Amino acid sequence: MVSVSRYLISLEKWHQLVETGVFAGEKLELRGGEIFEVTPIGERHAALTGYLQKRLERRFGDRAVVFTQNPFEPAPPEPWQLYPDLMLLKPREDFYYHKIPRAEDVLLLVEIADKSLREDKRRKLEVYAKARVPEVWLVDVGMKTVTSYSQPKGSLFATEALYLYRQPWAPLAFQGESETWLARFEYE
Repeated sequence: MVSVSRYLISLEKWHQLVETGVFAGEKLELRGGEIFEVTPIGERHAALTGYLQKRLERRFGDRAVVFTQNPFEPAPPEPWQLYPDLMLLKPREDFYYHKIPRAEDVLLLVEIADKSLREDKRRKLEVYAKARVPEVWLVDVGMKTVTSYSQPKGSLFATEALYLYRQPWAPLAFQGESETWLARFEYE
């Protein structure tokens, strides 16, 4: 019988490996000290990411930084570096040039899930809740729904609201600014 060993790495070691270019061209995430290959993004996922990025930028770009598939470290020094599809971040003069965003910088985090729905619900939501991300939108491409998770408590979110693409809703950070964010894709 073959024995398989797992090696966990720290966030600091991850940064060293990334900086030296060891993973150049690879789509990887650090999850709890383990390196995982990211699920490839399909056409629908890419289209929704681009569309929602443009909508969020137009609506909130003067009040927030819109990040698309960029690194996010929920709660350093915990060994996690993820690449959420979108984040609305608190404004910074340097646009996060000197700092990878952390949970305290996030106004809204968006995960668009086509093939990755189970993983996003099972692992990532727990990480985001523990880090106290104030709001997460989980876009289910197959069901054409968006679930908004808010009020993190421990490893769960206390509030969960389900929306159809055609329904209006707003990020908690910008209450009262509801839109039908994804109505265009309701019948695609």
